[in-house]
Amino acid sequence: MSELMIFATGIGEIPPLGFQPKPTIIFNHAGEVDDVTWEFPVANTCSMQLRLPLLQSEDQFCNNMFAALDMATTFTRF
Repeated sequence: MSELMIFATGIGEIPPLGFQPKPTIIFNHAGEVDDVTWEFPVANTCSMQLRLPLLQSEDQFCNNMFAALDMATTFTRF
């Protein structure tokens, strides 16, 4: 769960005073986005937005979510 928080917000723990702005989730529907990467989750840590794709199957979503988390934690690991 901490990997998801780091992916979405850039930090691993909830700040004592909470998040400002509050985190939001946006769902991408097929055809709404011209980018071919719309099938993968995208996070904007500055605005605390997590964009999740609506896919045909739960397996496809899970595979893409785990791939995004793995890439993000690999990228941020020192």
